[in-house]
Amino acid sequence: MPKSRLGEAWLFRKNFDAAAKLKVSQDNWCFTASRLNYNEEMSSPFPEDLRYESLVALLRGDVRLNVHCYEVGHLLDQLSQYENLHWVFFLLRFPDFVDYGSRSHDPSFVRI
Repeated sequence: MPKSRLGEAWLFRKNFDAAAKLKVSQDNWCFTASRLNYNEEMSSPFPEDLRYESLVALLRGDVRLNVHCYEVGHLLDQLSQYENLHWVFFLLRFPDFVDYGSRSHDPSFVRI
């Protein structure tokens, strides 16, 4: 496991890249399968990898992401990391975000 923010960012991007590639291969497999006749079979099995199953679901919009942070600086750091990514997913909420001494439990969606 990484021991720095830079290492965490690298691991984050590495796993999201792998999940995005898996999503594309799954989409291509489904497209090919949809064009087959009823008596034809696919020559390869559906591409899956349990390591990236939840990330693929996040990229598809099937699940939402909760991000944990306490202060405004943490929130801005995380959002600045996410906004530079080429993947699209939705943050559900920031559950323990504290701003001016009050807890915010706003379930509004933030599109990244």
